[in-house]
Amino acid sequence: MGGLSPLMIRRLYAEEHAELVRCYGEWERTGQCSPELWRRVCRHHELLKLLVSALQNSDKSPTAVVPLFKD
Repeated sequence: MGGLSPLMIRRLYAEEHAELVRCYGEWERTGQCSPELWRRVCRHHELLKLLVSALQNSDKSPTAVVPLFKD
């Protein structure tokens, strides 16, 4: 099974975090949270938790390959 390096995990984390911030910004601007917006918030939050877990399980080596999902 393939995996991601800690550097790639950090990049993905930054992208997902930025998307989550945009979702919260939309929520704040409109004053409401549609079901679609809530699904986006939940999805980005869950992905961030997976990325943090994967990074914590890596050996912190810049060339390490970390599986995101267990078989």
